[in-house]
Amino acid sequence: IAAAVAGSPVIGGGGRWLAWMLLMVSYAAASLSMPLSLRPIFKSEEIVFEVFPTILNLLTILPFLAVWILSSQEDQGAQDAGRALGDTMSVIPTVAYQRGVQALLTSERDFGPVSWADSFGWDMRVIHSIVLCAAVALLSTLVILHQSAGRQWPCCPSVGATSATER
Repeated sequence: IAAAVAGSPVIGGGGRWLAWMLLMVSYAAASLSMPLSLRPIFKSEEIVFEVFPTILNLLTILPFLAVWILSSQEDQGAQDAGRALGDTMSVIPTVAYQRGVQALLTSERDFGPVSWADSFGWDMRVIHSIVLCAAVALLSTLVILHQSAGRQWPCCPSVGATSATER
């Protein structure tokens, strides 16, 4: 946001400013709803808020290191493997956000002058990150709505129970 206000060339033209905004909004929506949707795995909301940030950091850093190492190799097969692993791991919102930001920052170096079609084309991988973050946000929100309706989950029968005898 500060880069956009300051007129930084990082934001750039060719629709990159809109891609930045969509990426930030979709990442925020996914990051806020995903931990709450995983509530049935943990004993309480307090544990979700205490433990989940550490788990999310580990889930983000380890795959991103593997993707980065594979992508920086000279061998085309290793680069393709890194790209495929990164695309797969982008269901984790922080990985999707990192890959989207990386694509936006390197777009002019890799593509030359960037047009709107480049910014939102699948080759640059920014739209891929935006779509995955939005999908995670939507699915997580649906799970939260399902949980808040008091329905029982087949895998976690204690979710929605009101007393210790129901569990």
